[in-house]
Amino acid sequence: MKSLLHLRTFCCAWAMVCAYSGYALAAPDNAQVVLVVGKAEAREAEGGEWRPVTVRQQLPAGASVRTGDASQMALLLKDQTQIRINQHSTLKFQSAVEPGQQTVLDLLRGRIWAQVKYALYGVTGALVPKQAMRLRAPTATIGIRGTDWDVEVAEDGKTTVTVLSGEVEMANQFGSISVGPNEQASAEVGQPPIKRLLSDARDRVQWVTAYRPTPERWVKSPPPALLPAVAAIGARDYALGLRLLEAAVGSSPEARLLLADMACSSVVPTTRSPCWRR
Repeated sequence: MKSLLHLRTFCCAWAMVCAYSGYALAAPDNAQVVLVVGKAEAREAEGGEWRPVTVRQQLPAGASVRTGDASQMALLLKDQTQIRINQHSTLKFQSAVEPGQQTVLDLLRGRIWAQVKYALYGVTGALVPKQAMRLRAPTATIGIRGTDWDVEVAEDGKTTVTVLSGEVEMANQFGSISVGPNEQASAEVGQPPIKRLLSDARDRVQWVTAYRPTPERWVKSPPPALLPAVAAIGARDYALGLRLLEAAVGSSPEARLLLADMACSSVVPTTRSPCWRR
């Protein structure tokens, strides 16, 4: 219940960000960046140059985005699909332009969470596509009719989809399965997809509602040696902040405290603290 409340709070906050940004369905581009944490880059075409992205930046169909260490970003697609992208991820998108067209995503590596807004077309009487979105991954293609889901591509290519609401179909050359709410399916190289039931699928998406490190909450007056680390955390350069704190942890109790705060954050996954849950 607590995880559900946090996720709903995040979604409401995100909706406010999107409203403030003024991004509309009539926008000429196909996606807008609505959140950047740490290092995030985009390129507009295959083989193009990767460039840092900024909040409110517009991206055309066919663009790719990627995130660095301890980094995240969020996109609002033209069809109003919301996508949160975790660290070490690379995603390419071809967003739908009109109701009834299909949005196609290519997740090459990493992890995303998304909320699809196609239910709106059903309310207005417009046709809802049989599969509102299609996601292609190294070991499977996922046809998505659901509205709330999480997909992860591991380093070995294993693809895992978790459904919070709605339904998806996971398929490859070896077979296909349907996945419903509170279910998870995975596909490995050379194997058909397999499915399992989860007790609470929302535990899988705690990284979306990430607790963020807040140095001033724990150390009111940081010693001078820690000011670069505090500044890095404040700028959401968590990878740099983590390295600076780890270098100082042997000689500074404040560094140990701030490091524990970062270990409790799901935007800086470490194994140093029991606060971290995958």
